[in-house]
Amino acid sequence: MPSVFVGLGDVPVGDANEDERKEVFVKTENMQAKVEAQKLREKISSNREKRKIAEKYREVKGLGESDEDDDALRWVQKSRKLQSEKQKAEQRAKMLEEMDAEFGIGKIVEEEFKPTKEYTAKHLKGLEVLHSTERFKEGQSVILTLKDQGNKAFSPMQLPSSEGCNTKQKMTYVATNH
Repeated sequence: MPSVFVGLGDVPVGDANEDERKEVFVKTENMQAKVEAQKLREKISSNREKRKIAEKYREVKGLGESDEDDDALRWVQKSRKLQSEKQKAEQRAKMLEEMDAEFGIGKIVEEEFKPTKEYTAKHLKGLEVLHSTERFKEGQSVILTLKDQGNKAFSPMQLPSSEGCNTKQKMTYVATNH
């Protein structure tokens, strides 16, 4: 079908100048090459990471690898060093004990840290408890007031009297409707 019937002008065929006829070529991107390049980059970076980790683990000795204690000479040197340090520590301790004995510091320390005597029933002979047994409830702490043979009562001064405490506990709030 000629281009005239379609409404288009004549299409030049054949003898047109080469300059006038410019063909536009657009370079298409090769997607397959891009994907392969990206995979290659990822593989290279993962190999770098693996190398770094492998280098880090090369520094650590494994179970089968020899340790410096396996070397007989080093082991002997190490054990001699430990032995000399023990001897020096024993000499220092002995010297300090001699100084304690010379200056009498040991006796002072013993007296200071000597265990104190515990009270027994013999020490409490003659004391009376001024409270009735009804006030004692299981699981409750009570401060006792004691009376000596010489009619001296030993009670805590900062605590209010026991009767006052009991009356305060018995007081309750009664709401009234006004």
